Amino acid sequence: MWSGFVNGNFAGATEDYDFTIDNLPGVNRYSHILVTISEVTAPPGGADLDVAFLGGATMTVHNVVPQDNGSVIVRLSNNWNGPVNFRLWITVF
Repeated sequence: MWSGFVNGNFAGATEDYDFTIDNLPGVNRYSHILVTISEVTAPPGGADLDVAFLGGATMTVHNVVPQDNGSVIVRLSNNWNGPVNFRLWITVF
């Protein structure tokens, strides 16, 4: 089992987005993968986006497609009409 995260950003409009995560250890087309999403922000006085919070944006994970090259394609949706920083937590079983 492996677990980790990657940060991303929705540019500003309500959108669907295909997000590719590369170089995941042991991933192939038979992998079982769990992906969750949350908004993230920087802590007061900080620069790194590492504080998850429940904001106004509703974001969803629709499809998770493991590839034989160790990558995963994730289809995401965002219903917020402004920029949104997000974090995907990935668990590979």
